[in-house]
Amino acid sequence: MVAEAASFDARAETWDEDPMKTARAEAVAAAMYAGARWQPGMRGLEFGCGTGLLSFALRDRFDAVVMADTSAGMLDVLRRKIAGSNAVGLEPRLLEVGAGGLADTLAGERVDMIFSLMTLHHVPDTDGILAQFAEALPVGGQLCIADLDAEDGSFHAHDPSVHNGFDRAALERQLVAAGFGAVRFSTVFSIAKGTPVREYPVFLMIAEKR
Repeated sequence: MVAEAASFDARAETWDEDPMKTARAEAVAAAMYAGARWQPGMRGLEFGCGTGLLSFALRDRFDAVVMADTSAGMLDVLRRKIAGSNAVGLEPRLLEVGAGGLADTLAGERVDMIFSLMTLHHVPDTDGILAQFAEALPVGGQLCIADLDAEDGSFHAHDPSVHNGFDRAALERQLVAAGFGAVRFSTVFSIAKGTPVREYPVFLMIAEKR
């Protein structure tokens, strides 16, 4: 993710101009509204928040959200959006990717839910980050991941630095091994891309820390 940060920095200023990205975030938020367990006083962490489209769509469900990303450019845009909207409880934070990882980013703060949108396929070590998610959540805490179904690599022009989506059954096995249960998947969006145009389904996975 560090190597990709500069690429996302360069795209940050125009990121929100793509209506597909807004529609995708709203579709994922609607599915989370319907499928996750919600209660008053929840604290969340958006992993790989970008410009915050998903957290903005969910902000009325949380008392506070830590919004973490490795891209300083995305966080700069996010801070301006927060200031311009007078939104409260949203805290941009640079995502630590060193030895301490997510624990350093959270600095001991409690979160009840971790969520991400189109971020997991950019993380080389899937098992490692799932273990960090499990460590950061209490028993009963929820993990909500929206990402690509397994594809042939064409979504990222066969970039070897990213995962070509995820096989749901294989990802469920990884989640269980990391300490999660009650794993369920649903298809929540489809991205039209390429020439000729192809459809790339996006799933939402919701699981609970055991």
